[in-house]
Amino acid sequence: MFLCCLTSTHRGGHKFWDVTNIKGDYSNEQELQFKNSLREIYQSCDDAIGNILAAINDDVTVLIFSLHGMGANMTLSDKILPQMISNILYGKKKDTDEVKVNLIKKIRNFIPLELRSNVRKLLPYWLQDKMTAYWRMGKINYSTTKALSLVADHQGYIRINLKGREKEGIVNEGDEYEKLCQTIIEGINSFKDEDTSESVIESIERTNTLFNRGKGFQNLPDILVKWKFKPSASLRKVKSPIYGEIEWPLPGKNPDGRSGNHRPEGFLLTSGETNSFRIKSGVHLNDRHIIDLAPTILHILGVKKPVEFEGKVIREILEEK
Repeated sequence: MFLCCLTSTHRGGHKFWDVTNIKGDYSNEQELQFKNSLREIYQSCDDAIGNILAAINDDVTVLIFSLHGMGANMTLSDKILPQMISNILYGKKKDTDEVKVNLIKKIRNFIPLELRSNVRKLLPYWLQDKMTAYWRMGKINYSTTKALSLVADHQGYIRINLKGREKEGIVNEGDEYEKLCQTIIEGINSFKDEDTSESVIESIERTNTLFNRGKGFQNLPDILVKWKFKPSASLRKVKSPIYGEIEWPLPGKNPDGRSGNHRPEGFLLTSGETNSFRIKSGVHLNDRHIIDLAPTILHILGVKKPVEFEGKVIREILEEK
């Protein structure tokens, strides 16, 4: 098996989806160059794939796939969700150790970003993780925090500060935990787009209704928030009749520098044959999952799927000889 990852489509999709992540003003020429960048990345990847295909025999089985798609960034997890939780539980921005953290940030910012980045790369991964956790979560006073928004790239992850599970847990299991989850869910659902009066929420789920309580379950967030498929940069303000309003920090812009973000739909293109089967042409796949790729690849290689693999072989693309 030979595996080649063309990773520029991922970073390019985040950074070059549209101009909402450009800081400051830009000329028409710069805007045009920016808008063409993602297309040029995809074209270069197409060329690379063409070169690989030209170098192999026609009967070699080839799978070209993307595990997910890209689209306009529509997440509110970093800029809106923490304030939603604060408004719901405390009625205003909760007092934290933010002043101390901001002072340290000011000192850190005197060091050029490139130098900080280069030094960080020299550190062991465990220390890099600790530093990231500190800058992201260091201002939280866990002894008075009932729930918090975890660092998330896309969907919203809410973790309850539960006694017996968390180091400084303050929420009791049972009725208190259940009532708190329900209060948060109902509160988040009450926020609407100020300009359209539409909900900014696609759905809110409890993880205990989605996953079995197996190994690793205790590490999951308690509540998952799925945002509406609407560009977050188009948002000006969200408002709840109960919990007040929260402004988007930079209307028309993406403060985190990502104009694009993940979409759940990927794709699979495949062709070729082995001694046992050939790939069917013209088959359209629906409702397949990325966990089906590994069993399918193993099947093509003639390797039995391990029992712990939950995915299934995509047999509709295979024609037995």
